[in-house]
Amino acid sequence: MRAAYGQSYILDPTFGTAGKTTIVFPTAANTDVVTSLALLPGSKLLVAGENNKMFGLAQLTATGQPDLTFGTGGTTTTSFTSNSPSFTVSSAQATAPLLQPDGNILVGGQLATMLTSPSTTGPAKKACARFQPSGALDNSFGTSGRLLNDANTGSLNTYVNALALQADGKFFSINYRLNVGGNIELTTIERISAAGTYDNSFVHNYPVTGNETSNTTSGSRKIAYTALVDNAGRLLTAGEHLVSNQNYVGPNGAAIVRYLGTGQPDPGFGTNGITILNASAGGQRIAWRKMLLQSDNKIVVAGLDRNDSIAIARFTADGVLDTSFGKKGLLKAATGSTTNAVLGLDVLATGEVLAGLRTATNDCRIFRFSATAPTFTTSTIALPGFSPVAMALQPNGRVVIAGTQTDGSGNKSFGVAGLVYSPTLSSRAPLTGSLTLYPNPAAQTLTLHFPELSETQLLKLQVFDLLGREVLTLPAVRAGGEVRIPLQTVRPGSYTLRIEGPDFIFTRHFVRAE
Repeated sequence: MRAAYGQSYILDPTFGTAGKTTIVFPTAANTDVVTSLALLPGSKLLVAGENNKMFGLAQLTATGQPDLTFGTGGTTTTSFTSNSPSFTVSSAQATAPLLQPDGNILVGGQLATMLTSPSTTGPAKKACARFQPSGALDNSFGTSGRLLNDANTGSLNTYVNALALQADGKFFSINYRLNVGGNIELTTIERISAAGTYDNSFVHNYPVTGNETSNTTSGSRKIAYTALVDNAGRLLTAGEHLVSNQNYVGPNGAAIVRYLGTGQPDPGFGTNGITILNASAGGQRIAWRKMLLQSDNKIVVAGLDRNDSIAIARFTADGVLDTSFGKKGLLKAATGSTTNAVLGLDVLATGEVLAGLRTATNDCRIFRFSATAPTFTTSTIALPGFSPVAMALQPNGRVVIAGTQTDGSGNKSFGVAGLVYSPTLSSRAPLTGSLTLYPNPAAQTLTLHFPELSETQLLKLQVFDLLGREVLTLPAVRAGGEVRIPLQTVRPGSYTLRIEGPDFIFTRHFVRAE
């Protein structure tokens, strides 16, 4: 694809403090880490991870301030205790938050364990908890708000990769599992009732592909990293499907699976319930990491191609690659480095596809793909000491990035940054000199002060919102050192002012106050 320039994301000065928020738990620890981010009603934000070796959650207002209605100072934690004499729980990490319609918050994660005999590190275990809107544990769920399976799973590690909610309150736990024998990495899926009990009417059965006689072929890597429930109540998972066994003949690549309510693959989706983007379609080296469902039930997925390119594809509701999207159904763009992670995926109201990545240097990189042309814009945001892991798009267009913040002494904390879209719209170099806007924030009138311009200089002034939409135009304004811009028709919020002269373009950000 072709790169287009002149559009970027920058820190939003109206978010947190100068665009960033550091979250303070009552007890901090150097093991604190952020794993995930969820968008709540009212554009509130839920950040999940590990605090002081426990599930750690923090809730922020839409503008990045601690939500004091949640927990203690906007934070809450919970620990887990084993009921088995064979192991103890040494730490707990939340990895998959999910909001229920009643405001309760489901959280899946992983537990680090210690075996009691011999005393050594044990396998990771999966666990879930449910919190009330206040941040307190919901004691009507599981055992005192927690669900931990103490049984011997016959695996080295198992943990929750994603949760997906049914309309009736039941939810799916999509888990990673590494088997002891045969070096098999698999996905296991359980359906859990609203009360926190396992629903045995759902029996997960991953599709068999190619010449397989079993879905647990030695050398398999069949992992789902993300999941959702479609409008018909069917579970969709996305990830990778790789069988490296020398006797295997069949497809390998990025995979999406759809399941019936019984846990069996849906024969009406793809081939035997699975659609695999194989080598001929450009997908053998890709693992889908993010997935969303459009209003027309088309499926959009994003992943990395050998870690040095981002790949985005769209499929029909029946699992067929949508060739009207991108180039034969697939968008790709080089990332410029080899150690990346996909932070998030969204489709804007304009039809553009927005994707966020973490680069090898822990910078945040935002790709914005055109909905109709094979072009994209990209911008890199350096956040010193910040390791981004997740992205969310608020309804006003602000991009929010969550990650682990490390200070100069090595202390770690939860961190969040808000980014605003800057539609520069030109690659022409601007003039050097002094340009100021005041007051900022402004209520009724914004004043542009540009002393280098003469009174005969004509300017075109445009105001854009966070989504890049033009909301105000003053097509021919005489400069004269200062220009007053009326804001009566502009709603309160964050905006970009574009100033165009005969041989320059400037952009400046401002806030329209109440």
